[in-house]
Amino acid sequence: MSNVKSSKIVQIVLYAILAVIILVSVLFVLRPQEKIEQLVAVISTPTQELYRTPLSQMEDGTFSIEEKSGIPITFEIKDNAIRFMDSNCPDKVCVSTGFQHRSFDISSCLPNGVLLVIESTLNYE
Repeated sequence: MSNVKSSKIVQIVLYAILAVIILVSVLFVLRPQEKIEQLVAVISTPTQELYRTPLSQMEDGTFSIEEKSGIPITFEIKDNAIRFMDSNCPDKVCVSTGFQHRSFDISSCLPNGVLLVIESTLNYE
């Protein structure tokens, strides 16, 4: 009789260990992962994408898209934000929109057909 009792105890202990291993495995797979949002500046015309660069990798300063597109527009980067700094368009609405730095921020120079969009990509660690 004691042999039967000890084998049942061993069996219960083994099932308990197996249940703990399964539970730990499930919790590991379902654990919350850290999301890191990366903001990307995308500058494009109706026919081509000129730039796609993470804002965090852009150095403060200015650059022109004239060499790539033939359109004399200058952008300014400052503190992980970007804006139209100068354009040859008549009304300069694009210049007055200011810095773009949040996901889904959009500004455009309609006369020149240039669009600036801040996209968000999520990386999981």
